[in-house]
Amino acid sequence: MLDVICHEVQDFILQLILFGSLGVIAYIVARAIPRLDDGENQDIKFVKSFMAYIPTHKLDLALASFLEKTLRKARVAVLRIDNSLMGYLGRVKSNGNGHDKQKSLFNGNGSSGNAENKEVEI
Repeated sequence: MLDVICHEVQDFILQLILFGSLGVIAYIVARAIPRLDDGENQDIKFVKSFMAYIPTHKLDLALASFLEKTLRKARVAVLRIDNSLMGYLGRVKSNGNGHDKQKSLFNGNGSSGNAENKEVEI
């Protein structure tokens, strides 16, 4: 019992050290950010002026149109797959347990493979 408590205390102390060191790192980074901003004002102004020339509304419309067309095509594909699966399910369901003397799903001749096969009901 004492061993479990010691283990939990050790985990707690390690967690305190970990989060304390993360706090110190965040503090150091927060103090260094103002020094970095002084030299990068030119670059930020250039990026902002460049972004002003990009027609974002046209890009947004084109992206929305492309997304709409793609989603419609994906919906049609999913509906086609669903339709084919429902047809297959209907054929399996109409044959009972999947074995029928007159119609087989896997052979084109209508037989189930062996002439000596007999249906066994469980």
